[in-house]
Amino acid sequence: MEDMADGDYSDSEQMIINDLSAMSLLQHVLFGRLFKTPRNTSKLTGAQKTREWLEGHPVRFYEQLRVDKHTFYLLRDALCERNLLTDTKRMDVNEQLVIFLHTIGHNVRNRVIQDRFQHSGETISRHFKRVLKAINGLRDVYITDPSNEVPNEILGDSRFYPYFKNCMGAIDGTHINAKIKLDKQTPYRNRHGYPSQNVMAVVSFDMTFSYVAAGWEGSASDQAVLRWAVTDGGFVVPKGKFYLVDSGYANTPRFIAPYRGDRYHIGSFRGTKRRYSSEKDLFNHRHAQLRNVVEHTFGVLKARFPILTRNGGIPYPYKKQVQIVRLVASSITS
Repeated sequence: MEDMADGDYSDSEQMIINDLSAMSLLQHVLFGRLFKTPRNTSKLTGAQKTREWLEGHPVRFYEQLRVDKHTFYLLRDALCERNLLTDTKRMDVNEQLVIFLHTIGHNVRNRVIQDRFQHSGETISRHFKRVLKAINGLRDVYITDPSNEVPNEILGDSRFYPYFKNCMGAIDGTHINAKIKLDKQTPYRNRHGYPSQNVMAVVSFDMTFSYVAAGWEGSASDQAVLRWAVTDGGFVVPKGKFYLVDSGYANTPRFIAPYRGDRYHIGSFRGTKRRYSSEKDLFNHRHAQLRNVVEHTFGVLKARFPILTRNGGIPYPYKKQVQIVRLVASSITS
């Protein structure tokens, strides 16, 4: 019997074929819904995974959460004592905090966290936001003004004392990739062409943040952010004290910049190039050595929390991105 080519069926035969095709498709959809293969099939629940890490080796714990166990328990107790974070029907406080710290400590997507802790994406996202809000509630408790005493890093070093005895630290800005809707990206695009938030930080010489201005558009200048911090952002420089800034900022009694026209970067003073041509040249080298603390601190922060270097930005609404930046900066604040 010869095969029938397309279009050789009678109208009644074609109707039967269409009905059978529709029925087959309906059965496929219903069968898929009734017998859907679950994706979260790990033998360990989120609570069990949390307990495994809490009871496991301290090095593995630190690798997963970017904090040691002692710090974890101090943070948990501080949140619970102030009733900022409580157990929910689905998760206890330990698991909520573990999921949050693991998420910001690693550049992973929500889908990965779902698989790792056996919860839906909505559940993960909701509890992440709860912990973020709770930890931000501790900012006023633990972030204090820097001491007016001469920093040990200056007091015990003849290169810097007494010349920088009134210096309290260094200021600089850094750009964090921002996730912005395409039609709103223009003001957030920095000079490198990608959307970011310009974050200004005030860092003391023991590598802790004493002030953070986050959320500024990537196109904003560092000087504009500093001006806002001083006039409207609550940043106060004690009388007679000053901070070190780079040449992108205006030179004032409170914010000391290096001399323009003279070499400045530390690399230009290495080896046989260390001979100083003038007092300005010497000052710039000492200035650069001290101000390097802010760049080093930014490096430590981004290495500890890879979510800050995520391509395409932190996967949350912009306001949440700003809160996350403030929070992780607070994590290494005295």
